[in-house]
This record gives sequence, C-alpha cells and structure tokens, in this order.
Amino acid sequence: MQGVSSFDVDFSAIELTSTNSAVLLTGPGTVWFNRSNGPVQIASQPGTENTRIVVRSSGTVVGSVTVSNNPVVVNLSGSPRLAGSRLTANTAETQPGIALRLDRTTTFTVPGGETFEGDELVLSAIEPVLLEAISNFAVLVNDVPSFTITDERVTPLAPPPTLTIVRSAGGVTLSWLDLNRVYWLDEAATLSDGFMAVTNIPAYSGNLCEVTLRAEGARFFRLRHIDPGD
Repeated sequence: MQGVSSFDVDFSAIELTSTNSAVLLTGPGTVWFNRSNGPVQIASQPGTENTRIVVRSSGTVVGSVTVSNNPVVVNLSGSPRLAGSRLTANTAETQPGIALRLDRTTTFTVPGGETFEGDELVLSAIEPVLLEAISNFAVLVNDVPSFTITDERVTPLAPPPTLTIVRSAGGVTLSWLDLNRVYWLDEAATLSDGFMAVTNIPAYSGNLCEVTLRAEGARFFRLRHIDPGD
C-alpha cells in the first residue's frame, strides 16, 4: 500500500459464529475481534503506555476513557457483526489508531467496568507517536466461512510543509511544521553546487521545528523528506 494518512475499509458484515471465530486486523498495531471467552470482544495490544478508547454512535462521540491496560480488552453485548475498520496516522487532526465499526448498536464494557452504547470503537495513542503514514493493512480470519471487502477509501498524505525564513540577531532562523520529524534542512551556496544537509541540530517545540544559522552570504535552502529510521 502506498503511504496514506488514513485507510478506511468496509466489509460485508462479518459474524462470529463460534467460540473459535476471530478476525485479526493488523496495520500500525494489532486488534482482535473475537468471542473466545464467550462474549464478543475487541482486544488490542497498543504498544504504548496509555490508550484512549472512544465510543461513537452514528458518528457522534458518546463516551471516552483513557486506560493503561496492555492488552486492552473491551466486551460487547449481543452478537454484533464487524462492518468496517479505519486506520489513522499522526496528523494535525488524528492520532495513530484504529477504529472498528459494527452493524448495530451494542453496549461496550471498557476496562474498569464503565459502559457506553454505540456502534463504533476507536483505539488511539495518547503519547506522541511518530507515524507519518499507513503503509500496510491485513485481515486474517479464523472459522469465518467468508467475507467480502465492499469498499476502500484513503486520505492522501499532507503536502510538504512550507519553509519559513526570518532574520534573527546575527543570522537567520528557519522553521517548518513537522509532526512526525521526517523533514531535514539542506543548504547550498549555489544551485549548481548541490545541496548538503545542515549540521545544526534542529530544535522542536511541539510540531514546530527551528534551525538558527549564522548569516554567511547568500545561500539556498530546501526541506528534504527522510525515512523515520534514517
């Protein structure tokens, strides 16, 4: 999958017909939709210290809690079927997470015993998690006769940030928005010389990145996208 900021998928409603039935969703995290312990459950191993659980009903938030359980297990009433899922990256509007949509209203019992009525459960990170893009998604099923993906939708990545240059005492300050720390500043004396990475360590304040340089004649600057592991 080419990197996107969100990936949305609809299923022909998937029913868990036995205690062996399970649906495993993997992307930036892993979520199980199963009934191995009797009631239908949604379980996740978020990989972060805290997880925000949000319950929606027809798109409207009806309740939310923050839990530190790992794994996170939410019990569902009745026998709802899985109708879809949405994965999100770290953007100005969303935190990295995964949502599961059901085909009917159910009661979600979250860790701690609190209950909410709704048809969608969202599990998302609380701590800052650097995840620019959703690049993979898989659905694995056990003891499910069949299912069909009926629709897929994506939100493309945001365009590259704008580089701002402001004069400062004895130099210049260059800044840009960088939610996932995937842009590096390059410089060149002339366009024919080729660009080299600026060696000054950038300073981050929230989502804003700044680099201050001494004024040393004319120079050209650009932002270069890097892989998070570089």
